[in-house]
Amino acid sequence: AELVSRDNSHKDQSLVAKQHKLASAMRYYLSQQKQQSAQLLHRLERQHPSYQLQRQSQQLDELDMRLRRAMQRFIDTRQQAVERKHHRLQLNSPVKHLAQQKSRLERVEHKLLDTMDRKLLTMRHQLAIAAEKLDTVSPLATLKRG
Repeated sequence: AELVSRDNSHKDQSLVAKQHKLASAMRYYLSQQKQQSAQLLHRLERQHPSYQLQRQSQQLDELDMRLRRAMQRFIDTRQQAVERKHHRLQLNSPVKHLAQQKSRLERVEHKLLDTMDRKLLTMRHQLAIAAEKLDTVSPLATLKRG
């Protein structure tokens, strides 16, 4: 009886060990199946038209934003070039040059008139002195004085 009991005990232990091994193998198998199912579901979701549409819409938005930024940079660059050329044109403008020359001409003309007036006064003064000297030696002036 003891032998049969030991044999049954050994069988029970072997059965319990095999049950644990089987349970462990089943958990591993189920874990693998769950992981594979998740991967397949993820692949399936990525292939779904709504997912592709969402991804393409996002790409379109990103490309649109890049295009807008590039266009704005292009416009800004061209605007700066126009402003620089406009500034250069203003610096080299004949209108400005003519205004400067007109101002210079007015100054020179004013200076010339002042110089001519002074020269005329000087010459009148010298003429008056010469006339006075001539008057002192002139026989007519002597006759007039008596």
